[in-house]
Amino acid sequence: MSIITFLRKLFDDKKYAQLTVMVVTGVIATAIALVIIILGIKTIASFVINNIEIVMLILGALLFIIIWITDRNKKNVELRQQEEEKIRYMAEVSERTFLENKYNLTRNMIYLTIKDTSEILKIEKPKRVEDLDLPERNQKKKNYFINQFIVLKNGEIDPIEVKEILQIKITQKLNSFDFPGINQNIYIYEGHIYPILMIDEVHDFGRYLYLDVVWVSERYCKLVNNRLIARQLELERKSNIVVDKDF
Repeated sequence: MSIITFLRKLFDDKKYAQLTVMVVTGVIATAIALVIIILGIKTIASFVINNIEIVMLILGALLFIIIWITDRNKKNVELRQQEEEKIRYMAEVSERTFLENKYNLTRNMIYLTIKDTSEILKIEKPKRVEDLDLPERNQKKKNYFINQFIVLKNGEIDPIEVKEILQIKITQKLNSFDFPGINQNIYIYEGHIYPILMIDEVHDFGRYLYLDVVWVSERYCKLVNNRLIARQLELERKSNIVVDKDF
């Protein structure tokens, strides 16, 4: 029950004496509180005026401490960011170096795979492994690197179908260790098994196809998992839209 409701009840019950006591007590308590506040303010003001040098010194010290702590935190954040950037840069350099060192091996694997599937895929069989070369061998794609190769089309094709057939054939050859120089055929990440070499994407440029090839790593597996999750969410969203329309 609020104080106003309580006072109104006293008034309605005609308890004027008790109501008067309550009101007077409230006024006196309020006055005492105001006096204490005013005296407190006057005391503080008097202390500040009489000890202005000490007060300014204390405020200056507090300001200095606040600025020092803020600056230190800012520097710590910058150092962490620099360290993270350094780690990221070293990882990219390591991955790019790995791809450069593995380029000839990767190119040979793609060459052997295309020789076996060129008729099915309607792709011209390269005469030499060098026919797969592009001026820029390694490309950065989002947060990972790829080897990129070029092949000549020999008819109308579906890039998605080309990707799937090439990946199946590569996986078969990896599992049977048909590629020279390969002693690891799978990569395991969070209980899932991936072929060590994957066709990331196939680009159709009219007469030519560009093949994006990647050596599987933890970073790439995370990307693949994120793609799968995004695809599942999109399918669920479309499914919900269909259900809503039915209703």
